[in-house]
Amino acid sequence: MQVYPDKLEAQLKRQLAAAYLIAGDESLLQRDAVDAIRASAAEAGFTTIETTVQDASFDWQAWRSSCSEMSLFGEQRLLELRLSTAAIGVEGSKAICEYLSNPAPDSILLVTAPRISGKPKWLSQFIQAGVYTPIYPVDSHALPTWLAARATRHGLQLQREAAQLIAEKVEGNLLAAVQELEKLSLLFANANNKQAVVIDLEKAAKAVGDSARFSAFNMLDHALAGQPQSASRALAHLKNEGNDPAALTGPVSYELGKIASLLELKENKRLADGIKSLRLPPKKREIYQRALPRINQTDISRCTMLTARADLLGKSGQRAAAYNAIEMMLLRLAGTPMPNENAILDYSFR
Repeated sequence: MQVYPDKLEAQLKRQLAAAYLIAGDESLLQRDAVDAIRASAAEAGFTTIETTVQDASFDWQAWRSSCSEMSLFGEQRLLELRLSTAAIGVEGSKAICEYLSNPAPDSILLVTAPRISGKPKWLSQFIQAGVYTPIYPVDSHALPTWLAARATRHGLQLQREAAQLIAEKVEGNLLAAVQELEKLSLLFANANNKQAVVIDLEKAAKAVGDSARFSAFNMLDHALAGQPQSASRALAHLKNEGNDPAALTGPVSYELGKIASLLELKENKRLADGIKSLRLPPKKREIYQRALPRINQTDISRCTMLTARADLLGKSGQRAAAYNAIEMMLLRLAGTPMPNENAILDYSFR
């Protein structure tokens, strides 16, 4: 069966399955699911954990044989298999399918994997014989609700405005979000009071630091995602940290060159092949797939010119003008070009 993360604990309370598959790219949510399964298994007497990590030289037949071996002292075992890739090939698929068709007695199989594309045979077998829990990133719109629910674990009750503020600060970084909740708990929660402490906007603003992890690349991701305000905020963050414009124009030029190549492939109806050849992470691939239909070669040409101008301005000591050029580039990439682009492109050096 397929069980989503918010329903997993209820399933564990009803009945432990013979096998679990937790797959996805959000490490915090995957760890939560694994911890819940471990806790339920330990409570049911599965106290021995045998962990195996799959790598390039992994021997699937040896793993299959080890699962079939009886424990020396008859303990109930939790067999953890950590996949480094979801593309496990014919041999890996066969080994897992064989195990699921005849699970080891007194054992629970727990497989963790990155995000699985498509529906390979071994995944279908898992859905039939065990429990498959897909892990998806928390959408930015859903993040405040997720934070409010998570806060209860820390003895906190987040008001809507406070949850929204934290969501904006952490920029989708769930590990940073949990750290902020832990900080709020240390500051405000009362260990002697079982009632949750209400965190309003004022308390959150005083305690929460800006944990967003900005870089030249995820600044561009915001622009490609059509989020001009987030892109400008990322740029302001980098500027306030004292970064030299030249430190940004290099990575930006590299990324723009890659986009230009993809646009050429799009014109030749080979965009899917181009994106595949870049071996992008799923989240980055999704950003490209959504952005490229609305971006044309004129946009990239203008962005390239603005980036080159920013580089020249920065190297001539005109830092403020350089940052203006970078921001104009970001706004055009986000789909909201500024009418005064020509002014910065025609800027004369003095």
